[in-house]
Amino acid sequence: MFDFLKKEKTYKMSDWFEIVKPKYSVLHITPDTSNRNYDTELIAKTIANMYRMPYQRIMKEVKNKGFKVVYKLPAKVLFQINITKEDCTFYMVVPKLYKNLFIEKCTETWKRITVKEVDIILMDEKEFNKSLKYQLYYEKEDALSLKVNKKTNDPLNNILNVIDIMEEEDKIDVLYNFIPVNQSKWKGNYKETMKKIQAGFPIDKEKLDFMVILKYIGIAAIKFIDFLFDVFNDVVGDGTPRTHSEIAITSIDKLTNLSNITRRKENAVVLDTQLVVSSVSKDKSRQQNNAFAVLESYKNIGQDNSLQYKKIKNKIKINPTDYEFKGIDKNRMSTLECNNLIQIAGRELLQRFKINTKIDVLEHPIPEELQSGYVYLGTSNYKGKKYEAYMRDEYNFGNLALLLLSPQGGGKTTFIANMCKNANDKRESVIILDYIKNCELANTVKRSVRKEEVIELDLSKKECFQGLGFNEVKSEGEDEFTMFKMANMKAEQTMSFIDAINTDGLPLTSKMRRYLSAAANLVYIHDNTSIGDVIKCLQDFKKRDYYINHINKLSEDGEIYFSDMITTLKELDEIKEEKDKKTKEVISREIVGTKESKIDGILDRVNLIQENIYLKYMFNMKCDNNIDFIKAMDEGKVILIKMPEDSFNNQMVKNVLVTFFTSKIVLATKLRGSLHEKPSRCNVFYDELYQAPTAENVICSVLSQLRKFGTKIIISAHYMNQLIPQLKNEIKASGASYMLLQGADKKNFEELKEEMKPYELEDLLNLKQFHSLNLIKYEKGYAKFITKLPKPLN
Repeated sequence: MFDFLKKEKTYKMSDWFEIVKPKYSVLHITPDTSNRNYDTELIAKTIANMYRMPYQRIMKEVKNKGFKVVYKLPAKVLFQINITKEDCTFYMVVPKLYKNLFIEKCTETWKRITVKEVDIILMDEKEFNKSLKYQLYYEKEDALSLKVNKKTNDPLNNILNVIDIMEEEDKIDVLYNFIPVNQSKWKGNYKETMKKIQAGFPIDKEKLDFMVILKYIGIAAIKFIDFLFDVFNDVVGDGTPRTHSEIAITSIDKLTNLSNITRRKENAVVLDTQLVVSSVSKDKSRQQNNAFAVLESYKNIGQDNSLQYKKIKNKIKINPTDYEFKGIDKNRMSTLECNNLIQIAGRELLQRFKINTKIDVLEHPIPEELQSGYVYLGTSNYKGKKYEAYMRDEYNFGNLALLLLSPQGGGKTTFIANMCKNANDKRESVIILDYIKNCELANTVKRSVRKEEVIELDLSKKECFQGLGFNEVKSEGEDEFTMFKMANMKAEQTMSFIDAINTDGLPLTSKMRRYLSAAANLVYIHDNTSIGDVIKCLQDFKKRDYYINHINKLSEDGEIYFSDMITTLKELDEIKEEKDKKTKEVISREIVGTKESKIDGILDRVNLIQENIYLKYMFNMKCDNNIDFIKAMDEGKVILIKMPEDSFNNQMVKNVLVTFFTSKIVLATKLRGSLHEKPSRCNVFYDELYQAPTAENVICSVLSQLRKFGTKIIISAHYMNQLIPQLKNEIKASGASYMLLQGADKKNFEELKEEMKPYELEDLLNLKQFHSLNLIKYEKGYAKFITKLPKPLN
């Protein structure tokens, strides 16, 4: 009832039917030095596979209890080369629907490129449409092919030569518009052209106009006259007609001159291709010359067919996202011919023309395990995205050694300062042994960490002197056996230290070691004794007698333990005997000195110490005021041991002191291991360790053990061969990480060639300033990647 009162419902056409244009994504392709354009046909085939018949593009959508018909317009792909005086960039405009597919195909074709989606193509559309533009078109029909040689980069090689004649603000744009087509009619078209060749008809690709019609009338007239001559020849000749085989051979000869690529084009996949070249310049003459330089480059790929060019009228407007460019000829090319067009620059072109937008080095992904942590390695680029990289912070892998290989000015000092800051923020201890120039490294680190955590030992200043002893080892209040064990630990470190003091590089003889070991074990059962006290025990018979007599206060087991050592030390006593003149019997025996000839090897080394005022002073000092390395390491202190080169310019002195402090660190590390199950990490830095060869030996003997006790060794050098071979091999065997900073010697890469794969020497040589090629150990083996080093700290 009252239906007539209801309002009529109206429907829009768009509610039932809609035509949808494809949406496009712009992909920026950044070339790599290893690019090869061998298989770009793969991208062309992918474009061809986008073709859909009209009925396949009709979609039916159910909507609001009704349906809607959607017709999707066909899509294309545009490849663009943008050339300026300073750079050359490559873009692809692809349907959004196929974006990921084309990214995959590009990275499959060019293994190490970066493909990144950008908002817009690098081209001003208004400027482009006002520019001088030319189109390229086939000289002959589509069935005939261009030359294809995958081993060359033609025509790109020649196209980029235009850079040499370009000036600032000049621009060249090369556009290749690829339109997928139905393949079903292609073979028929191909055969028609072949028939024309056999029949002797022209196969120039020309539009049908009055001149072309006139041309064909002329050809027909010539053919007719030729026919009349054949008839006349038959009448007046010998009456023998030409055989069918002769006619066949003549026809075949016309086809055998065609190239293999043309013959294979019959069964090839084809694309409609539009080629446009645009030139922009304030100077009209140069604008024309730049355009001609590019257009002439295509002559190199001419064979059965060739590309000619003609000017595009200004009234023809071109939009890069249009399906096809109106007023521009289409050339039906095989995907193999498209290999000539879809090209990007490789190493030779990138270097020759100094192209800025490129990937100089291989980009490698950062493992997930190294994307978090606290020791920051810097940022790494991979496939157009930035990732932050860190040292592995898992306890065992985080304690493995690190070898920094860098020339001067490579960013080593800044990186170490950042690393120390990271460790200090985590309450880890840091020890810097700096004996280079004015200790710039230690000073930089000092500015980077919390002031209250710094312990600064400037060994050129008297108030910072340290007694040459191992005060970290204390046996007071311990049982007798523990006291002997602690003394023996200090004795071992003393032996290493005395061994380091030499100019000939020879170790102590076994006899010398026996005397030194006996004295050290005897002296070190007393706390706060130093290496100087050990030497006094050897030299001074009264001191020796004092330490020997103290053994009487020990238990019977203690006396037995020391008995052979006492016997050894008594060999050093110089005894004066008084004999009866008549009977010649010994009346009295008195110790009056020491047989120094027995310990001259030890004393020679001690004399070397006495020659240097700093060492002599420290040698005679007590250890009461020494830094306790165990306590400092447990408290996360930053210990800066500075030996300015103007005060410590003697190689032997440096070697002695670095060895002494290394021995203290090793001893403290082992003692911390007995105090804690997992001691907090201590980071020990050595710069140019080769200047302390004996310290290298000390580190070499314990490097694989330090990880268990929480001590991480960081060594910086110019090249690996600066280290002694044993240490170099031990570093590698212990699972150390490596960082090769920009400018590092190529011999470093050769040493790690197998571990660095797939990186090549070129990657190291092409590193940008303040970048590093890293080989970082973690649970799954070695991670290889490049990072931009952290910026200097404020």
